[in-house]
Amino acid sequence: YSATHVAIISDCRGAVTLVNDAILNNEIPTNHPEADLLSLAIQFYNMTDRRAVVEWMPAHLDDGDHKKRREKFLTNGGTVTDIKGHAAADKSAKRGADPHQINHERLHFANTRRRLTLVQQDFLVVVKEK
Repeated sequence: YSATHVAIISDCRGAVTLVNDAILNNEIPTNHPEADLLSLAIQFYNMTDRRAVVEWMPAHLDDGDHKKRREKFLTNGGTVTDIKGHAAADKSAKRGADPHQINHERLHFANTRRRLTLVQQDFLVVVKEK
């Protein structure tokens, strides 16, 4: 990575794929709920003279329960420093998230919107099949 200015590592494969697709295509689905964050990712990428990478890393490799995954990660070029850094980032994220209270009303509305969307999609599939 000698030509890389910034490496962003995440254990969320879906987020990594989404950000990399947005960067590669230089476009964001306008209806995506995280369109504003994807736009920032593209801007950030461009600010680094296109010398940033977003990569996936498996989670919880510091856990004794994941010895095979840890060995595979290390065999494929990962380092113990990567694993320790990821574990430290997880702890820091948890400390940052813990003090925040969940607004249960907003959570209820979000879950209701999700269920309505799923029902609507199922309805459209049924209509299209008939």
